Amino acid sequence: MEQIGVEFTIDGKEPTGLFERLCAQLPPHLCPGNDWSDGTLSYLGEQPVLVRRKTVENGVKIMISGRAVSDRIDDMWLYAIIPIVEKTKLLLKEWSRSCWTCSIPCPHCTKAGLKRLGYFSAGLLWEERPDKPAKLQCPRPRDRSNKATPASLMTMLVYPPKAVPTVAPSDVVVNPASSTEIEVSVGGIPVHMRPCVILGYIVKYTGGGRETVEVPMKDGQHTVTLRGLRKSAKYTVTVAGFTAGGVGKECDPIDVFTMEDVPDAPPVDVTAFACSISEIKVFWKAPPKDQCNGAILGYNVRYRGKNDVGAEYEMVSTDTTHAVLQNLQRARAYSITVQARTSIGEGPFSHPPVVKRTLLDDPRDDELEDVTDMLVDKLFMEDTRRLAINLGLTVVQIDDVCRDCDRDSRETKYQMLRKWKQVTGSNATVLSLCSALEALDAKVSESAEHCRPGAEHNRALAEHCRMGVGQPWLEGVYYISLAKQIMDSFESKSPEPTSKE
Repeated sequence: MEQIGVEFTIDGKEPTGLFERLCAQLPPHLCPGNDWSDGTLSYLGEQPVLVRRKTVENGVKIMISGRAVSDRIDDMWLYAIIPIVEKTKLLLKEWSRSCWTCSIPCPHCTKAGLKRLGYFSAGLLWEERPDKPAKLQCPRPRDRSNKATPASLMTMLVYPPKAVPTVAPSDVVVNPASSTEIEVSVGGIPVHMRPCVILGYIVKYTGGGRETVEVPMKDGQHTVTLRGLRKSAKYTVTVAGFTAGGVGKECDPIDVFTMEDVPDAPPVDVTAFACSISEIKVFWKAPPKDQCNGAILGYNVRYRGKNDVGAEYEMVSTDTTHAVLQNLQRARAYSITVQARTSIGEGPFSHPPVVKRTLLDDPRDDELEDVTDMLVDKLFMEDTRRLAINLGLTVVQIDDVCRDCDRDSRETKYQMLRKWKQVTGSNATVLSLCSALEALDAKVSESAEHCRPGAEHNRALAEHCRMGVGQPWLEGVYYISLAKQIMDSFESKSPEPTSKE
């Protein structure tokens, strides 16, 4: 059997009730033995654990010791000696005026029954056990005449093993508290499974575009609120207990979403086109993804006459990214804004308002051409540039892509216009053209996410884009390809022109 222990020396008078409270708060997994006025005997399994009080000159000693076979020494440290030492320190801190020291009596001297013991520093209790040397020399002072080799002892009798929790906290519950807060509650680690005193818990969370963040919880604190999070974002939370020896095992990761909120930003790229003398068609795109704050359920389009300051707005709701404003006045300018909404409510309206005037009369061919130019330019150029930026291209690469896309898109645009007129005749309306371009835009949106991961971040992008059909590397290529498909479709449906004799 080997004996290990720790001693506390209190200068002067012992704080009232200190020893009695310590004996009453021993770890509950120790089996009770005998109690007397200055001591208590307990058992860790079959291994004895003794806590004694002894009056010494100018003070009091509290001695904590245990006996165990060599292969049970670590258990004695972790589940008996260290927890009692930590509890003693906590009790002594309640008396701020008390003066005390802590030390480790030499196990060799104790086992030999020497009256004059050697002592190791108590700081070794919280240091990592060294691999070498495997043995320590007895620190007991020797007479100069004694030239015998100092006695040695195993390091495990002085250095406790690294005491970290080997089990994860139980009853961990994670719930969203608001759109920017998550509440975490921890049941704790069962007392009989604690290797020593649990100082607290570490709550780790990651998500919302952030690196892993750690939030400490003191022992006895059962809940903590994680604040400053992104709205409607997914976070992964883990909890682990920690002791003076380090952080223990984490619980299984728990995924949670913060609550939704109203969008922080309005829809972007709001554009309006006059379709006729009484209708205006409005196009837009959803707010930036990181500012949606939830699933976008729909949009509200607000409009009124440009000069009708103070007048009530008319409102059109839709679950798509376009709307037609109907029953408008001929040749009148309208101020138009759009807002997105989630399950929580509506976000801000777009700003500045888009101003568009209804037509004075049915569009002529040259007006149709002007409107077509604007539509196709927007579809081809803006989305191509935006995607190129998202792909991380340099400025030179972006210019190359846009220049080549611009050349091909303009050529396709005028081919489209000529065939459109050929099919529909001179009475072609802007509304029919807008409808076809809208269908084109919908097909492109579905295709863009599929081809995005395959894009190459180099100058070859410009060549792929320039080549057009058969090289779906950019959205611009799909615009060119699908525009040709639409033109061919209309051409196949048109009647064969009759030859004039």
